[in-house]
Amino acid sequence: MYNSFFRFLSYLLLLFFSISFSASAQDSLNYERYKFALEELEQDSTDKLITLATQTSLRLRDAPGVVSVITRADIEAMNARDLLDILRHIQGFDFGVDVNGVVGIGLRGNWAHEGKILLMVDGLEMNELMYGTTQVGNHFSPALIERIEIIRGAGSAIYGGFAEYGVINIVTKGNENLNGLQVDNTFGKTKNNGDKTSPLRQNFSAALGRSSVDWKAWGSVFKGSALRSNQTFVDGLGNTVDMSQNSLIETFTAQAGINYKGLEIRALWDNYVNNTKVGFAYTAPNRFQRIFQTGVLDARYIFNLNDKLTIVPRFSYTYSRPWHSPNMDSLDANVFSNLIVQRFRTNVTSNYQPNQTINITVGSEFLYDDCYNEKLFFNNKEYINFNNIAFFSQFFLKTKWVNITAGARYDNHSFYRSTFVPRFGLTKAWEKLHLKLLYSNAFRAPSVQNINLSINQSIKPELTTVAELEIGYVFSPNFSTTINFYDITTKDPIIYFVESNTVEGYTNESETGTRGAELEFRYKGKKGFIEVNYSYYTTAGKTVINTFAVSEDKNQLLGLAPQKLSLWANRSIYKNLKLNTSLVWLSRRYAYNSENENGELILKKFDANTLFNISLMYKDFLRDGINISLGVQDLFNQSPHFMQPYDGAHAPLPNLSREFIFRINYDVNW
Repeated sequence: MYNSFFRFLSYLLLLFFSISFSASAQDSLNYERYKFALEELEQDSTDKLITLATQTSLRLRDAPGVVSVITRADIEAMNARDLLDILRHIQGFDFGVDVNGVVGIGLRGNWAHEGKILLMVDGLEMNELMYGTTQVGNHFSPALIERIEIIRGAGSAIYGGFAEYGVINIVTKGNENLNGLQVDNTFGKTKNNGDKTSPLRQNFSAALGRSSVDWKAWGSVFKGSALRSNQTFVDGLGNTVDMSQNSLIETFTAQAGINYKGLEIRALWDNYVNNTKVGFAYTAPNRFQRIFQTGVLDARYIFNLNDKLTIVPRFSYTYSRPWHSPNMDSLDANVFSNLIVQRFRTNVTSNYQPNQTINITVGSEFLYDDCYNEKLFFNNKEYINFNNIAFFSQFFLKTKWVNITAGARYDNHSFYRSTFVPRFGLTKAWEKLHLKLLYSNAFRAPSVQNINLSINQSIKPELTTVAELEIGYVFSPNFSTTINFYDITTKDPIIYFVESNTVEGYTNESETGTRGAELEFRYKGKKGFIEVNYSYYTTAGKTVINTFAVSEDKNQLLGLAPQKLSLWANRSIYKNLKLNTSLVWLSRRYAYNSENENGELILKKFDANTLFNISLMYKDFLRDGINISLGVQDLFNQSPHFMQPYDGAHAPLPNLSREFIFRINYDVNW
C-alpha cells in the first residue's frame, strides 16, 4: 500500500510540472462550467443566474443545459423531510429499492442508482466508490440546504464517469452565506400497525459561520434517525417483516470549511446506517446493518493571474467504506465484506476569458484509487489499485444570434478502454422566448466492484447519447413556462447478470434508453408562488433489455412511473403565517411482486398514487429568528411502495404512512 502511495506522489508531481493549462472534470460547480449564483426570490425565476468561472453571468434561460435550481423557499413549500422528498417533486426523478432496503434514484425512466448520477455536497463527491451508488432516505438535512442545483442530462463531458444521466449539487447554508448560528429540530409521528402512536423521526442539525472581507469559516452537523417504513414487508415467498422494528435509518454528517483569500480547505464526514431485516431479495434471519461511510478532505487555491486568466489547482482525498456490516447476515458475506477505497485526486483548472463573448476552459485531472477487499479481488489479493488520467476542454462563444458551447473529455483508465465524450449546444434567449438545442455524449465508468465481479474481467464503460430541445416563454414578469424534449440511448449498459448458480457477475448488455418530455409552469404573486411540472417517458422506438422490461407494457420500464405530476405552492395568510402545500402524482407502475412454485417471478401492476402534503409555517414566532412549522406528509395515506427497477426478485418495499411533522428552527445572525 505504501509503494502505491509513493507511486501516486510521483504521478502527482509529474502532473503539476507537465500541465500548464488544465481543467477538472469533476470539480465543484463553483469553478466548472456551471456556478449557480441565485438572485433573491422576489425576482423573476427566469432571471436566476448561472455564472462561469470568470464570473461571466448567464441567465438560466441561456445556460447550455436542462437545469433546475431548487431554492430555500421551494424546500419550505414542499414541507420536505429529506433529499428524497425534494427530488420527488422534480421532473424525471423517481425512486426504487436496490437490495437490503437501500433506496436509490431513477431519472427519466432509467435506473441510475449505481454510478449514473453524480451527487455532490458543496462540490464534494458523495457517490460511494465500490459500486458508485447513492443512498436516499433521511439523508442530507433540508434545514442545512440553501439551494440544490440539478443538471437533468448528460454531464460526463464536465464531471466524468458518475455523471452519465445527471448531476445534483447540494449547496449548504454554511458554505454559501451563513454569518451566525442556526439550530433546527424536526420531529415526526405516525401510527404503527398496532394502531399505537410511535416515534418515527427525530433530526437535529446545527450550523455556525463567520466571515469578513478576506476570510470565512463555517461548520455544520446533522444527526438524525427515522424509519424507512412503519408497515409490513412481504417478500416474494410470502415471508414478512415488521418494518417499524426493522428499518431504522441513522445518519451523522459533519462538515467544516475555511476560506482565506484564494485558499479554500474543506472537510466532510458522512456516516449513514441502514438497519434492516431485508436481504438481497428476501427476508433475512436476523436484523443487520448496512453502513456507508464517506470522508473527504479537499484543498484548492484560486490564482487570479489577471482579469482574464484564472488557474485553480486542487487536491482531494476521499475515504469510502460502503455496504459494511459489523453483524452481517451470512447470506451476504461473500459480496459485502469489508470494502474500502481511498481515492487521491489532483487537478488544475485554467479559465481564460479575453472578452465578454468568449470563455475557454482546458485542463487535466489525475485519479488514483487504492482498494481493499477482505474477501480478495479477482487477482487473489486483498489490495488492488487503478488510476485514471483525464483531459477536458470547453469553449463558449456568445454572439448576437446564438450562444455556442462546444467541449469534450478524454479519459484513459488503467484497466478498461479509454473514452471520449464530446458535447455541443446552441442557446438563445430573446425578451420572452428562449431556445436550447443540446447534444451530448456521456459515459458511466465501471466502478471497483463492477470490475472485480465482472465476468472474466471484461467489463467496459457504457456510452450514452443524449439529445435535448428546450423551449421557454415568459408571459409576464410573474408567469413563465418551459418544455423540453429528450432522447437517451445507452450502449453497452453495465448489468448484473445471473445465468446459473455458478455463473453470475457484471457484464455489458446491448442497448437501452428512453425518450420523453418535461413541462414546467411558474407563477409568482405578491402573496406567494406556485410551481407545477409534468414529466413523461416512454421506451417506444427503443431497444429494451430483459433486465428492465415490462412484458405487459412495452413502452415503460420496471419500477419507475412513466408519468409524474407535481406542484408546490406557498401562500401568505396573515403577517408571518404561511401555508405550504405540495402534491406528487405517480402513474401506474409494474414490479415483480412474488414467485410461483417453480421460482418464476410474477409481474404485478400497481395503481397510480397521490402524495399530498400540507403545513403551516410561522416565521419570527415570539422573537426574531424563531420559525416553527406544523404539517402532514402524505395526508391521504397513499404510501407508494419503492419498487425494484430491475428483475432482482425483490418485492416492493413499503413506504412510510401518513406522518405528522413538527419543526422548530432558530437563526441568530451576527
